[in-house]
Amino acid sequence: MNGASVVSQVIELDSSFTDEEIASQIEVDADRLLPFPFADAAIDFEVGDLSPNDPAMAQVLLAACPQAQVQRCSNALALGGFRPSIVDVRMLAMRRALASSWPAGAECTALLELRRDAVAMAMFAGAASVPLQCREDATDTGPGATEDTGVESARQRISRLLHLQMAAGGESPARFLLAGESASNDDTLDMVRQQTDADVEVVRPFADMSVAKRLDAAALKAAAPELLAACGLALRRFDP
Repeated sequence: MNGASVVSQVIELDSSFTDEEIASQIEVDADRLLPFPFADAAIDFEVGDLSPNDPAMAQVLLAACPQAQVQRCSNALALGGFRPSIVDVRMLAMRRALASSWPAGAECTALLELRRDAVAMAMFAGAASVPLQCREDATDTGPGATEDTGVESARQRISRLLHLQMAAGGESPARFLLAGESASNDDTLDMVRQQTDADVEVVRPFADMSVAKRLDAAALKAAAPELLAACGLALRRFDP
């Protein structure tokens, strides 16, 4: 699931709550937590550690999206003869793929995914695995005939996302990690560096992995930024 259609956040609830009580509390707070009607939502949650601010409260990871989004994915898989068992959040999968190489320190990190039709940006506080904010810009930048149209479209979308981040009083990122189809493009890398004083680097999810001899290591390295989400999905653990 893409960031634009997904709510993922950490909420704090009484640590004594059962799963049924957590589900009931999420329904009570739905108007505050969800940008779409609760009746139309597909919702999941996972109880994490106790709150560092109040040991009587537990941190609960909430993920939700419109039920229609899940149904569309299920229908597409059914056409190929598959039955879905897990629906994951794209940005959370990408963050999972970078677990071993995530920058150290407590500074805010922006993970940017550059796609042909959109740019998604997730803001992470330090080493947190759940984003503070996740936004996506798929605004139509209009027809273009110049060779740098793709870079210019990405520039406009990134500019809008950064403006929204600052307008909302969000923290300015100390670094940008670039993923997606055009992340390795030198022109794209230069463009992002021109928009910020923060450190900018391209993600390398396979850097610490062994590569089978039958694979083209050079081709895999070149495609690595585009395969970040797929890598995170492959690393997910779940009970069959």
